[in-house]
Amino acid sequence: MKELLLAAALLLPASNGMAGVKLGLGKAAADRSVKLTDRARAKNAANSPSSPYVPPVSSRLKWAFLASDYNVNSPAMAGEGVDYASPAIAADGTVYFGTSGSFGYYSPYWAVGQKPPPLPYGVYAYHPDGTLKWKYSDGTDAPVRGSPVIGPDGTVYIVIERLGASEAATSEELHAITAAGAQSWKVTISTYYSEIGALSPAVAPDGTIYVPGRDLTAFNPGGTVKWKVTWGSTYFGSPVIDSTGTVYTVNWASAAPWGQNLSAINPDGSVKWSSPNLGTYPITGIPSIAADGTLYLGIHDYLALSGATNAALIAFSSTGTIKWAFPAVDFDIRMQPSIDADGTVYFGTKGNSGIVFALNPDGTEKWHYATTDPVGCPGCGNDVYNTPAIGADGIIYVANELNVLYAFNPDGTIKWKETALPGAAAGESSAAIAPDGTLYLGKIYGAFVAVKTDSLGLSAAAQWPRFHRTNNSAGAQ
Repeated sequence: MKELLLAAALLLPASNGMAGVKLGLGKAAADRSVKLTDRARAKNAANSPSSPYVPPVSSRLKWAFLASDYNVNSPAMAGEGVDYASPAIAADGTVYFGTSGSFGYYSPYWAVGQKPPPLPYGVYAYHPDGTLKWKYSDGTDAPVRGSPVIGPDGTVYIVIERLGASEAATSEELHAITAAGAQSWKVTISTYYSEIGALSPAVAPDGTIYVPGRDLTAFNPGGTVKWKVTWGSTYFGSPVIDSTGTVYTVNWASAAPWGQNLSAINPDGSVKWSSPNLGTYPITGIPSIAADGTLYLGIHDYLALSGATNAALIAFSSTGTIKWAFPAVDFDIRMQPSIDADGTVYFGTKGNSGIVFALNPDGTEKWHYATTDPVGCPGCGNDVYNTPAIGADGIIYVANELNVLYAFNPDGTIKWKETALPGAAAGESSAAIAPDGTLYLGKIYGAFVAVKTDSLGLSAAAQWPRFHRTNNSAGAQ
């Protein structure tokens, strides 16, 4: 296995007593994903196999992992990224993340009945200093689609795909991995590829594991099935759990009648309620839960309810009634919002502007910031796919697809932004913040970075401070 770990990648003044090193990175292969093809080509046009891309060194970068296929001389192999897997941080500081490809990488092979080429996909465990603790892999045809989730006993749960020569020949598995990196058990959860973004489990305080896919399945900690919700040609998005044990998930019908709904499932597997049709676009978001039980969900369009085809953030009561909907102008809202201590809701949009919004609890706008970068990529649209992370000092961190990491003050002004991190873009991997202030973030094109911040961990006061709420990514209120 070829791995490249770049540690202590800093260029700091000599007075800091730290030596600097220069990062030498391969060009991000633009054709890996349909999302960034034209944009990545425009930004990296000057880079070629004979002239490898050498980005400026970030003063905030502590260390970076580069996937073994992140090489200017092997663009055809640029399918291993940290696109969908948001990191999880254990109590001892170990950080977990997984690598995968994307539908845009797989589909050309499936179109001609071929299995996508093997890559060294896996779940990685790193010490806080950037040294590898272990790597878990169950084969080169097994990308890690969702985010690692750490259970109450330290077990790491992850959804892994078993690639075939078509979508129908691709299965999905839930793996339980010990804190030492050994497989505890695995079980097949679906026998068909689920193209709905991240497939991240949620774990309740009693150890029950809720897993999305073609079905929504509840597993006991030992891997036996507790119950299963099966709704024909339906995909389920990543679930979250409230303080009563109710499970919330977005389900999308992949056949007529088309449409997606937010559903509430009781702890025994019975359906509590299901929302009206929320539009027909086949990408499901993930709800976040406020302290008063309000659910916030971003969707692609509000066509079924208002006739608007813009992205919208919808607030639901805990009984399923719609409290309000905020039209977000841009094309889509892909990832779940975060919720601050005072009820402010933060989220980003996908589209021409890549807008970061802050809304009051009543649905009125507090502020917004468009992250479009006409200098770095003239004429480009922009995307903010990830959930903002709220630091212990109230700073809000979010990255965009033009490779900028923003640190916002609560009033919407920029505290700082970082444009020199390795990797071509930030995707649906959302940041986690360790107690020592290290922010961990995955990148689409095979990079994972550890970044210095002044925020000593996540906000303890915030109601939902990051993706799946806590650093263990359990998704429970």
